[in-house]
Amino acid sequence: MPDEVRRIPLARLVPRLDQPRQHFDPTALEQLADSMRQAGFIGAITVRACPGRPGDWEILAGHRRVKAAVIAHLSEVPAQVVTLDDREARQFVLLDNLNRQDFLPWEEGSGFAELVADGVTLATVAGKAGRSVQHVTGRIKLATTLGKAAREAYLAGGLAIGALDLIATMPDKVLAPCECPSCHRVNAEGAEACRACKADLAEVLRVPCGNPQTVAAKLCRGKAVAVVAEQMARIAETYGIGPEAVQTSLGFDDLQVSQEAIAVRSEVERRLEAVGKASEWVLKNAEALASLLPEQKRAVDAQCDVAIGFFGRVKAAVRA
Repeated sequence: MPDEVRRIPLARLVPRLDQPRQHFDPTALEQLADSMRQAGFIGAITVRACPGRPGDWEILAGHRRVKAAVIAHLSEVPAQVVTLDDREARQFVLLDNLNRQDFLPWEEGSGFAELVADGVTLATVAGKAGRSVQHVTGRIKLATTLGKAAREAYLAGGLAIGALDLIATMPDKVLAPCECPSCHRVNAEGAEACRACKADLAEVLRVPCGNPQTVAAKLCRGKAVAVVAEQMARIAETYGIGPEAVQTSLGFDDLQVSQEAIAVRSEVERRLEAVGKASEWVLKNAEALASLLPEQKRAVDAQCDVAIGFFGRVKAAVRA
């Protein structure tokens, strides 16, 4: 319950380190500061006595206004003082932020997730925030699965919230799918047998093929949600994580996502796989190689030089 309203010097205000809202638009802060220079500080923030720091006050609500007040060079602000323990203060902060319209989707999800972890039911969280349970669970998913690339694309205005929800269904890590040597279907990372033809994949070369969520964030910038959904299906197939095993190019690259680049990468991977198999054969047949005639050894040596030259050029090209 509120105890009193008083004016508190800005120097005595302490922001909460676990404040869920971390993104503050610089332009909007400057505009708010300009308003404060002309009309003064509007409304009162909410504070409690700062634990372990006598004379200081912990901000519970009003972090954005305090930041603007600092920019406007105000010396003090009006504050409503409340008496709350640590758990009550944390729930107050979360619920105060969750009712704001300019809260970022994943920040909102983090707040929802913390309330649920604190024992508040999804239905109760949804009711207090004025949202549906589906909205709450969707935002929690964004908070727990959405990677840096997708967040940056959203902040830059390149992704709508519907697209963000779809992109969050993709794994946010580099994957190494493998192509079945028998039926050429792409299988997900870690697959031991082809899900299409059941061929053994234990010895198949697996090469990292990029982060599917990062690729999705790049490919889907500015696209309508329906188009994004189609793109998600294609990316899932490419990484072997779609509903069905599909014959497709193996993997995307985070920076190169053209069909030509994918084809080149796939060809290099096939050649590397052939070298790997040849290496295994050499180990098993070392004695036979040692018994070759001098002319045969010179021919093999020359062929090895050609192969070494080829892979030297490949290394130079990818390092350029």
